[in-house]
Amino acid sequence: MTGPKPIVMTLMVRDEVDVIAAMIEHHLAQGIDLIIATDNGSVDGTREVLADYAALGVVELHDDPRHEKQQAEVVTRMARRAYVEHGAEWVINADADEFWFASAGGTVAAALRNAPTSIESFDVPVHNLFGRPLESGSAIRSHVWRDERTESELNAVGLHAHPTQDCVHRGNALVEVVQGNHATSLPLTPAADVPESARLEVLHLPYRTWSRYQHRVETTAAAYSVSGRTPSPRHHGMRDARWHERGELDHVFVARHPVIDADGTTSTPGFVHDARLREELEQLLLNGARLPERLGESLADPVWMTDERELRKRFEAVGPWMVEAAEWRANTAYREADFYSAVLKREQADERIEQLDAELAATRAQAASASATVNDLNTYIARLLGNPAIRLTARVLTPRYGWHERKNKFLKVARSVVSRPRVLMQRLLRKG
Repeated sequence: MTGPKPIVMTLMVRDEVDVIAAMIEHHLAQGIDLIIATDNGSVDGTREVLADYAALGVVELHDDPRHEKQQAEVVTRMARRAYVEHGAEWVINADADEFWFASAGGTVAAALRNAPTSIESFDVPVHNLFGRPLESGSAIRSHVWRDERTESELNAVGLHAHPTQDCVHRGNALVEVVQGNHATSLPLTPAADVPESARLEVLHLPYRTWSRYQHRVETTAAAYSVSGRTPSPRHHGMRDARWHERGELDHVFVARHPVIDADGTTSTPGFVHDARLREELEQLLLNGARLPERLGESLADPVWMTDERELRKRFEAVGPWMVEAAEWRANTAYREADFYSAVLKREQADERIEQLDAELAATRAQAASASATVNDLNTYIARLLGNPAIRLTARVLTPRYGWHERKNKFLKVARSVVSRPRVLMQRLLRKG
């Protein structure tokens, strides 16, 4: 009797050494059978950690060092491989800073196997985790506050919305995964129609240490520049890249975190305590981790930013103006790019329409000319056949046939006179 089909996770990763071991250990503990990972040219030791887990047989490691925003292409390839090569029942396309949980408790694997067979894909909400802003060390230990702020509260610190949902799907040889892993080409079941026992959620750690986030902003901007794509005006990383160019990113980074009091609590509105990730990984470190030494590196003691208070004061002074100005600039730039792109497409369409109109007019003229030629030819032949001299000539030229046959032969010759004189000349020369 065969067991259940595997649940496979895909992962495209670049320079996430501070969190990658914790991410792998967490999902293995959640019942994920295999992680297909593609390293995107990491230089911070991420690939070496992946290789250690690949040696255990729990990670299948690939490389794609291009930095061209090709995530959709790479993840689609891995997602198809999960089904074609490994027979995956379900495929989870994740990022290195994402930690998937079953909403009702238990493991992710158990939740997915509770899903009805009619479900091919469904959305999974993503929640950011925050804590006290860090200089270095593990955000997993310190970031235990789930962000539930309102949109206006997010806007006040330069954020535009909560993260876009992820999408989990059944194994499929032809699946297409969109950029960002937010949707696929498979039919989507509305969230309300997914049984509670099958629902999932993601805890997200994009704002870990200052140096890590600064590096991420720089690499994101560089990749967009190489790709030639226009990012959405709501793309956090690209707005942060513009602030970074002006030397303004550090206080914006700090302002996004709640103020943590001395007792570890916060009075900043919109945050809910959620220590599930920290508690699970600390327990795994004590018992159950595949590579405890690697997991220990991901759980290093946090080091706080020493200038947090000064940076918060700076944001209070200039932050609101910066956020408002950035909103205006981003939307204006995007609309201009969108407008000129639309103008170019319209001009190209107009040129093509003019070209097709010209071709159609020429075709109609040719058809009219051909019709006129046929009418003129029929009139001319009728006149010829009414002339006694022409009838006599026909008998002389075609002595082997009766009159009816000679007439038909003559008609062919006469048409050649009008339409193909060269053929007639050849025939007359042969007769001569």
